Order: sequence, then C-alpha cells, then structure tokens
Amino acid sequence: MEMLLHPAVSARVPLSAFRPGNTKLFMSADTPFVLRNLRHTLLYPYVRRIQLWWQRREKDVNQRKVASAKRSVAAAQDKAALCAVHGVASVRKATEVKTKDVR
Repeated sequence: MEMLLHPAVSARVPLSAFRPGNTKLFMSADTPFVLRNLRHTLLYPYVRRIQLWWQRREKDVNQRKVASAKRSVAAAQDKAALCAVHGVASVRKATEVKTKDVR
C-alpha cells in the first residue's frame, strides 16, 4: 500500500484506481500495466549502467586472457630454444599452431 502512495506512483496512478481490501489490493484494469511501465522507466538507467559495466569488464577479462596466452606461448618457445629442441619438426609445428591460435 505504501508503494502506491510514493510520489512517482501517485503522479501516474490516481487514488481512485485502487482500494485496499482485508487481504487483497483491488486495482482497476490498467493499473498493473501502468505500474509495470513505471518500474521499467525507473529501473532502466540502472540496468543499462550495470550492463555496460559488465560488458567492459568482460572485454577486459578477454584481453587479459589473450595476453596471458601470448605470454605462455612465448615462454614455451623460449624454453624450446633453451633446450635446443626448437628445430624439431613437431615442436616447431606445435608452437606455430599455438601462435596462430593466440592471434
């Protein structure tokens, strides 16, 4: 009941559109629709901000994952060079494939 007396709601839903019963709240036919639209109107800016934040966060996470994969491939290539196996065909092929996958 208190929600219906809120200034944002009372500006769009007149007091004659609802009446409280003993256990229920009786509303006119269009009142739930108006309340739903009002909810979406009030919440949309916050929801959009959260969505944009999440998208930026996911982009940052993906960039960090790619950078980490590139470092791992570079470390594997360095280790292969130190162990003098970088010239072996299977090692060379594996590092080339992983280098292409990371790009």
